[in-house]
Amino acid sequence: MKSDTMVLGFVGLWCCILSLSIAFLAPGYAAESRRVDAATKEGKLVLYTVMNAGDNQVLMRTFEKKFPGIMVEGFRGGTGALLNKVLTEARAKSLKADVIFAGGSEMQVFKKQGVLEKYVSPEATAIADGFKDSEGYWTTVHPLMLVTAYNTQLVKPQDAPKSYEDLLKPQWKGNMIMDRVEYDWFATLQKIWGREKAIDYAKKLATQNIKFMTGHANIAQLVAAGEAPIGINMYAYYVSGIKRKGSTIDWVALDPVVAILQVIGMSSDASHPNAAKLFVDFILSVDGQNLIKSFGRIPGRRDVEPLYEELGKIKAHPTDTTSIYHHGLEKFGKEYRDIFGLK
Repeated sequence: MKSDTMVLGFVGLWCCILSLSIAFLAPGYAAESRRVDAATKEGKLVLYTVMNAGDNQVLMRTFEKKFPGIMVEGFRGGTGALLNKVLTEARAKSLKADVIFAGGSEMQVFKKQGVLEKYVSPEATAIADGFKDSEGYWTTVHPLMLVTAYNTQLVKPQDAPKSYEDLLKPQWKGNMIMDRVEYDWFATLQKIWGREKAIDYAKKLATQNIKFMTGHANIAQLVAAGEAPIGINMYAYYVSGIKRKGSTIDWVALDPVVAILQVIGMSSDASHPNAAKLFVDFILSVDGQNLIKSFGRIPGRRDVEPLYEELGKIKAHPTDTTSIYHHGLEKFGKEYRDIFGLK
């Protein structure tokens, strides 16, 4: 009899716990269901993005498959093209984007111009501070870690630069390539090192007869092909990817490593606001970040490891978006161009 009473007691306790759990979780499920229903009724999402065409197609089709009834369309282009399109449409009060996916610096421009709507996704708690806007206007989807790449047939691992000072050695003069628009990197070094030290270093680096070109992926391919032994500020994920495909290239992380933020935010003129929020939630979720991981990129979430183990070991400083917001990216751009003699 006592045993039966104990069993009944345990059953009663378990039922009580189960009921409380359902009562606790039900509002969350109900809220999510309402959000999905509202987004589905809107039926459409307009995405403006800088993501490459192949990855972007996979992202859009995956979202459409997960949420049938919501069609994704929009604009895909380079940083400059997207910046111009958004600002031009915003000035004409005809911005069509619901969601904008772009660089952190560009999003600061949009924020300052009133183009973005504040939206803090519940998934943003998994993104570290510094990698999301403190006021809730944007959140990092994936960071681009800047590393120094080298051709493994031209440079032995032990001879590769291990510090920023190493890039100033005579042996590298005329043997390095760098992107023409490293404004985020330059601005962030000023925050980390202090303005005087960062500018002094840049002036010394400018005496190394660096070849300036456009496109980080393009430069990495040139380094792998032996066009130059060294590529400064290459994307770590991209170098790791082509290395695994057989390219004669590797990278070293010079301290401090700067992370260029690729972020997402909601348009202040969103015609499909519920679909916009749902898309932001999706791309920041574990499922969305695993999709980003499958592209070889470094997920923004702390609980999703990169595809390539070495990428998870990089300790990086996020772009100094605060200074860029207050002073404008062009201020740092002009200094950068003047120092390196670029037009």
